[in-house]
Amino acid sequence: MAIEQGTAGHQLLPRLLETAAGPGSTREFLEQALRRVILPELRLDAVAVVQGIKGAWRELATAGSPGRLPGELLAEALDQELVLSDNPWLAGPFSWESRPGCLLAGRTGGNVSESDWGSLSEALATCLMLVEKSHQSTQHARRLAAMLEMTVRWNQSRQTGELLQTMAETSTRLLDAERATIFLLDAGKTRLIGRPALGVEGGELNIAATTGVVGHVVQSGQPRRIDADIVDEQKEIDRAVDAKLGFETRSVLCVPMFGGS
Repeated sequence: MAIEQGTAGHQLLPRLLETAAGPGSTREFLEQALRRVILPELRLDAVAVVQGIKGAWRELATAGSPGRLPGELLAEALDQELVLSDNPWLAGPFSWESRPGCLLAGRTGGNVSESDWGSLSEALATCLMLVEKSHQSTQHARRLAAMLEMTVRWNQSRQTGELLQTMAETSTRLLDAERATIFLLDAGKTRLIGRPALGVEGGELNIAATTGVVGHVVQSGQPRRIDADIVDEQKEIDRAVDAKLGFETRSVLCVPMFGGS
C-alpha cells in the first residue's frame, strides 16, 4: 500500500474505523489498531500509544518492540503540541476525552513523514473518542442492569455472608475487575479479614491492618486507586500477598465502607 506524504491518517482512517466498530475496550481497540493496521501498513519497527501520568510514561498499547521510551521527546511533543522526531523516533501528540497522549513510532524500517504522523495521530484520536463513547454507553447499561439485580438480591439476603458475597461478585461485574475482596477489621483492630476474597482458595485473606493500599484506606477513610506501573505507587501493592496467591496485581481500587452505629 502506498501512502502519500501527509495522508496516512486519511488513507488508514477507514480501517481504523472498522476496527473501532468491533466489540471490546479502548485498550483492545488500540492493540488491534497498532498491530493489524498501523505497524504493517507503514512498515514500522515499533509503534506505541503512551500517556504521561504522575510524572511517568504509561504504555496503553504497543506493537513491535519499542524498548525504552524516549521520555524527553515525548514530553517536548506534548508541551509544544507538535509532531517531533529524533531518529528513529517520531512522536505525535493527541488527546481524547481531555486526556493528552502521544502516538510513538520507531521508523528505521519505514518511511513516515511528520505530516503523515500528524494526520494519523488525529485519526486515531477521532476513533478513540468513538470507541470510548460506545464503550461508556454499553458500560452504563450493564451497570444499571447489575445494580438492579444487586438490589433485588440484597433484599432477598438474610445472612451477612451471603450479602457480602453478592456485593463482591457484583463489584467485579460493575468495574470489569478480575477479583474483589471485602475486608473487615477484627475485634482487636490489628488484622483485616478479607471474606469473601474472590479468586482466593478458601475464599479468605488475613493481613495486618496496615498492609498496603488497603491499610491506607482503612486508616484514612479515603478511597484510593493504585496503578502498578507508577513507580511511586508500587510499594502500596503488597507483593507478598501476590506471591502467595500466584497473582500479579496491576491496579487496585479500594474504597472504605462505613456501617451504621
